[in-house]
Amino acid sequence: MTADGLARSATPASLAIPATGVGLARLLADGVPVAGDRCAVRRAWPADLADPARGYVLELQASDGRVLGARLCGNELEIVADDPVLPEITGLVADGWRVLAHRAGKRAVLRRDERGSFRKLATPKATRRAVARADAVERLLERAPGVPRPPARTAVDPDAGSIDLAPAPGRSLRSVLADGPAEADGVLPAEVGRRLGETLAALATVEPARSADLDALPRHTLADEAATLDRWVGAACALAPVGRPAAERLRAEADDLIGALRRAPETPSVLGHRDLHDGQILVSADTGLTILDWDTAAWTDPCLDLANLLAHLDLLVTLTPSAAAATRAATSAMVAAVAAGGHPAASHPDRLDLLRRGAALRIHAVHAFRRRPRAPGTT
Repeated sequence: MTADGLARSATPASLAIPATGVGLARLLADGVPVAGDRCAVRRAWPADLADPARGYVLELQASDGRVLGARLCGNELEIVADDPVLPEITGLVADGWRVLAHRAGKRAVLRRDERGSFRKLATPKATRRAVARADAVERLLERAPGVPRPPARTAVDPDAGSIDLAPAPGRSLRSVLADGPAEADGVLPAEVGRRLGETLAALATVEPARSADLDALPRHTLADEAATLDRWVGAACALAPVGRPAAERLRAEADDLIGALRRAPETPSVLGHRDLHDGQILVSADTGLTILDWDTAAWTDPCLDLANLLAHLDLLVTLTPSAAAATRAATSAMVAAVAAGGHPAASHPDRLDLLRRGAALRIHAVHAFRRRPRAPGTT
């Protein structure tokens, strides 16, 4: 298929594009020219944290909204449409499904239409692991009245590596806080914050009904959190276009936080989402909250989810100053509800602050591999 065909086709074949002299920093800032279109680089990941020579996996977005997986290695950029690890993606696109996310060689998310179901694709091994974890989460949430359930699974095919999910109503918390006025659809930031705080407090009370439930989810300790931070900061310093002075500052700050996390005493674990942020929470005036993507659920520190969410809300205000007032209202109400519900984080403000700072630094490292919007007034 020609490059022009790539621009027109709903099922483009893989295409290699010379990228001589173009590094990741340039691609993140300027995008990728593909068949007369300029695709934005939404996200990037090191192909191998231990081997910089293997390059990067990219997720591109065309001007018409289509998402394309890609790889950058040396002087060659490859658009990955026919993903051998996720072979089902090609047929689904041909049948009219729209790719929403694609990390080539690892996972993808598609949707049939604007109101239809979602399909998550991964390797069979990863899919079986996700299904087992989802089963455990659903059993545990049955013991937590008032905690929102994840979207229903409507079909599962572990051998094909696919999970279908029913659509969930509402807008993301990020949209509610940033795009307002939230009052237009009956969703008030303070009310959303209160619901979130009550949800987090209820999650902290969930106990396994049997030992199998306890064993069905992994444990994620503060030492594990320190290792995660270390891994991402190491990747950002070695592989992301952050520059040497910035990398040295990032490494020094991370070392202090990693040491503090490793020295902090462990506390009894609670059921945690582990990736709770403002894009994972859907808000609806009619149905309340829906929390998406429990794929990383674990028994973890009581402060971890709240700290991660607060760090993401801090980032939202930094990137979207107009969201500051709504975010403050939601955050204040959430923290008050957490305290009123007896959540352990309310009694350990220093621990919450440590995890919040660690989450903020990890997010900073992750975002070193993502498209950075130009500042207002720049060209």
